[in-house]
Order: sequence, then C-alpha cells, then structure tokens
Amino acid sequence: MLVDRGVHLTMTHVVDTHRDLCRYVRRAVKSGVELVIVAGGDGTMTAAAGQLAKSKSVLGVLPLGTGNSFALSLGIVDLETAVEAIVAGRQVAVDLGNVNGTYFANFATIGLSSTIARATPNRLKKIAGAAAYVLAGLLPALRSRPFRCKVRTGKQRIAFPTYQAIVANGRYFGHTPLTPEASLNSRRLIFYSTTDTTIVDAAKTYSSLLLDRQGLLPNAHVFEATELRVRAHPAQPLAIDGEQCGKTPARFKVVPGALRVMVPAVTPPAVP
Repeated sequence: MLVDRGVHLTMTHVVDTHRDLCRYVRRAVKSGVELVIVAGGDGTMTAAAGQLAKSKSVLGVLPLGTGNSFALSLGIVDLETAVEAIVAGRQVAVDLGNVNGTYFANFATIGLSSTIARATPNRLKKIAGAAAYVLAGLLPALRSRPFRCKVRTGKQRIAFPTYQAIVANGRYFGHTPLTPEASLNSRRLIFYSTTDTTIVDAAKTYSSLLLDRQGLLPNAHVFEATELRVRAHPAQPLAIDGEQCGKTPARFKVVPGALRVMVPAVTPPAVP
C-alpha cells in the first residue's frame, strides 16, 4: 500500500521480538532516518516510541494489533487512514508517559488487567481479537484478590481496595475513551480506578469500560496529574500497553511533546 502511494522504503525488517525491533529503531535514529514506519499493535508502538523519544525521527504508524488504542488516539482508524497519514498527513509532537524510567505511548495497567495481558497468548489474540482477553482472563479473574492501592500526587493522597488501576497518556483504553478530555497532547496523565472489594465489583468495572460507561460508576477514582506514585499491597504486576513491565511500586510522569508522529491531515477534535 505504501509503495503504491509512492513511498520509497530504503530498508525493511521483519522482527519476532521487541528487542530486535528496538535495536533496528535505535539504529535508524542514530543514522538520522527522518521517518520510521512501524507496523504492529500497542505494545509494538510503545517499544518503538521508547527508542524514538526526544529524537528528530518521526514515527509512522501502521496499526496491526488487537486494540490499536494508540493509533485511535492519533485519529488513525484503519490501515487506509494510516497510509494516508504517512503519505499526505502532518507531523505533530505528542506526549509520552514514563513509568519507573520506561516510556509508554498509551496506557499502563496495574493489577488484574496486567495479569490478564500476560495470560493472553498472541495466537489467541490473532484468532479472537479483543475477545481473547475475556477468554484468557476468566481463570486469572477468578483467582485474583483485591489489593490495597495507595496513590500520591502532590499533596493529594488516596487509598482504597481494588483489583486494577489504569494510568493513561493517550485517549483510549481499548476502543473506549477513558475520559472525554483525554488526549495525547494534554500534558497530563489520567489515573482511573474503582473501589472494588469483590470480583463482582471488578467485573462491573471491566464491563463498564467495554461499554464506555466507566464515568458513571459512583465508586470511580479519576483525576489528572503530571506526576504520581502508586503503591500496592501486596505488590502487583505492571504492564505498559499490554507488555509486562515489572511490579509496583510505580512512579509515573508525563513527558510533553516527546514523540514526533504522523497523523491524518484532518483529525477529530479529540486528537492532536
């Protein structure tokens, strides 16, 4: 599709691991490559973004993942839109999140969502799409227990029991806007969690996120911040855009305008 539109590809690589991807992207940045086109899902985009952060190279996004939340936040809804953005779009600088020294493009999860992401095989995601997370997550959900979540941002401190928490840099969690104001150029991170003491509570939260009704939950904790710290007892798994990234405690911050990326020439108001 790119070649048909007149894009000259000087070099192409097919990789099996994010380590290989990072090596090639890092090499391209050091060589002064102006445009690095990456095909994959949110985890792939986050891996590439970590190498492109604060560089002069520009990211071109080809969404080939399950959720493609980062692409949606850019106004890229399918491959045709992605190609059009690369060929005739515009360049913008978007924010990146950073947790414990690692960049992420779209969102980080703590607790149950991270456990489910780890338990979902890539092969199942290719077959079942987003439903793969539901199928693979049934057993981990039944085995999980709530944890004590402690959040600190500036002078604000809150503590509550929950099964999971989300810290978002982008607009979408899956295909759901986390909040109406969320965007990749807000210079703010969004924290979202709910007070949940039973797996039934957690299931209500999860279904609300799928149905874009999470803002209506009376037990929700939602706020924006440039930096925040999250502790959990017991310690919980941490994932960035579906890829495992250690455990809590976690220190988050936003890095404004850290990534240059191609977006469609005309994009919805909610994206840059």
